[in-house]
Amino acid sequence: MTALEDIQQAVLAREERTLSILRQTLALDTTVPPGRNYAQMADLLEPLLSAAGLHTERVLIPDASLQLLPHTVEGERVNLVARLPQAGAEPVTLYAHMDTGVSVGLAEGQWIHDPFAGELDNGRVYGVGVSDVKACMASLLTALEVIAELRLQPRFDIVCLFTTDKHIGIYPGLRHLAQEGYVKGHIVALAGMQDAYDIVGSAGKVNVSVRTRGKAATSRQSQLGLNALEAMAPILSELLTLKAKVTVRQSSLPDFRLPGAPATPLRSKFNMNVLRAGDDPDMVPDACTLIINRRTIPEEGSEDVIKEIAEAVHRGGVQSEGLRAEVSAVEHYPAARFDLSQAHRPRLRRVFHKVQGYDPVDWIEVARGASDLTFAVQELGCEVIHIGAARIGESTGDAAEDCVRLRDLHAHTRELVHYLTD
Repeated sequence: MTALEDIQQAVLAREERTLSILRQTLALDTTVPPGRNYAQMADLLEPLLSAAGLHTERVLIPDASLQLLPHTVEGERVNLVARLPQAGAEPVTLYAHMDTGVSVGLAEGQWIHDPFAGELDNGRVYGVGVSDVKACMASLLTALEVIAELRLQPRFDIVCLFTTDKHIGIYPGLRHLAQEGYVKGHIVALAGMQDAYDIVGSAGKVNVSVRTRGKAATSRQSQLGLNALEAMAPILSELLTLKAKVTVRQSSLPDFRLPGAPATPLRSKFNMNVLRAGDDPDMVPDACTLIINRRTIPEEGSEDVIKEIAEAVHRGGVQSEGLRAEVSAVEHYPAARFDLSQAHRPRLRRVFHKVQGYDPVDWIEVARGASDLTFAVQELGCEVIHIGAARIGESTGDAAEDCVRLRDLHAHTRELVHYLTD
């Protein structure tokens, strides 16, 4: 039996164990915000990693850093680091985030399958966060066990990171771990797809809040007040003018696309998504808040993006006598392009060819949405490649009925074994 067949047999023999690990991770609700159960997830993973021969360490996010988050979060932000040292070997960091985003449709009952049970149906495993990225966590554990069982020699000095708060950004666990020196070598992000996609960069995300302040009054004496909602109108007009200029900007990076679709450039996005004012129809509102969700391309700087919005707000604000307009901004993720010149990307493609038969010509290069990986790239300039279990057109990420194919879970495990040992 060849080494390829040995690995395949060992992975298939662990199918029930892999599903059990996956179901245990899905049963822990790590939706963020609030991001509970990180410590419980570490409690689950730590003994499994130790049994596979890895040394573990828990790293907490400092309370002072959590003050940066404009969200209500609960519990300690426990990040788990696991190492499988190989003296003299090149280092590699395998990264997976423990949190899941708020699942669209969960509260509305749009899930058919139990979102926290990992139900197996027609060859697919269902659950909140299964494709992003709890299936990948289970397959990594299995891959490490297979390496130990078959006595395969890792070619890398392996560091595994299981991190917090990817889905809210700003100060996620990966950012802290990069700053504190835990990221070693290049990053293998367990957040890719079984389709032949090569992630070559990432958009950024900045939320900008605009708040107008007026003067409250009853509607019958509205002349005594200043309507902060109406005063927002000329600001909205200026922002729409700015949006028309922004959304024609395009990057040299290709945007995400479906197989067979033509390539298009990644573009800047400008969305005015939230508008809040009074709640009493008999009262003139004295405050109005607008939230702009700005998706940036690597060619844009966040400071410049915020500045041009503030200037548009000022132009609109001067048209309302007595109005005060305030602008505040939070960068959730910087935009970044990933280094395509280093040696590990071709190696990844060779592994995919060995396991699944994909040829290099089949690969689609795309940029993805906002990601905490860009903090590590910004901090360290390291190379990033992606190996994941999701599949375009089936896995839904944060939407209802997220799933991964069972055979893709096996393939992902084998890819990790080959990448780490061949």
